[in-house]
Amino acid sequence: MSQQNSKWINNIDKVKTMHFISIVLISVYLVLSFYQTVQLDIKIEKGLIQAEQYERAVSDINRNLLGLVTIVILFFFKERSKNEEDK
Repeated sequence: MSQQNSKWINNIDKVKTMHFISIVLISVYLVLSFYQTVQLDIKIEKGLIQAEQYERAVSDINRNLLGLVTIVILFFFKERSKNEEDK
């Protein structure tokens, strides 16, 4: 019984750590993508880049963010299903 409890506690620590890391990663990525978007806005106002390049860059930023969120969600549900199987 004590081994099962310690295993459960370790899984909770893993999930909390993973949750914290994912929050930090997503927050940093949001700040960076906001900065990149502002820089792209400035460049398009000055005429340094074309509208097509702007749209491509913004869609790349959004696609990368979606990929990051998808990976975090998949790992979260993987850990959650593993916890339910252990019970």
